[in-house]
Amino acid sequence: MTLPVSIVARPEIDISHHRIHEGNHFVVHKITLGVPIAPPKYFLIVPPPTQPDGSIIEMHIIFEIASDVGGTLEVFENSTVTANGTPLDVINNNRRSSTTSLCQVFEDPTVTADGTLLFQERKGTATSEAELGEFERNDEEFILHQDDMYTLKFVPLAVANITMELNWYDNRPSSPIPI
Repeated sequence: MTLPVSIVARPEIDISHHRIHEGNHFVVHKITLGVPIAPPKYFLIVPPPTQPDGSIIEMHIIFEIASDVGGTLEVFENSTVTANGTPLDVINNNRRSSTTSLCQVFEDPTVTADGTLLFQERKGTATSEAELGEFERNDEEFILHQDDMYTLKFVPLAVANITMELNWYDNRPSSPIPI
């Protein structure tokens, strides 16, 4: 089949999509029902540490909280945590890959100090739905610093049912395409 000359497609390299095929793209989903206004709902993200050989595995992440009521979402770096909470299952988006994530995610950690505010958003009302977060790769992703703890803090305007999603890829020394 020959395409007309007027149809020209520019090649595009989508690193995130490549990381799925490579086996280094991961996701965590968590539905939580009946989230009260207080205390805040926290999720803890522990990125990969600096590797024994000194190499750094960068974690490129986007995040979202969808709620049946409005609220405030804040993301903090260098959070002080005295207990990690309940570990959440991390899923490799390439179901044929045996690669496991070097990042850990927890629900309901004990946070004693929020840390440095990186992101803050408030949407919705006590009776309207809201989607909060950074859900556009390339424009809004964060690259997390290794050896730091990050928290997502959600405060609803009324008792809420929420879905939290973290979506990330990491680069590893074995990755054929550099970051």
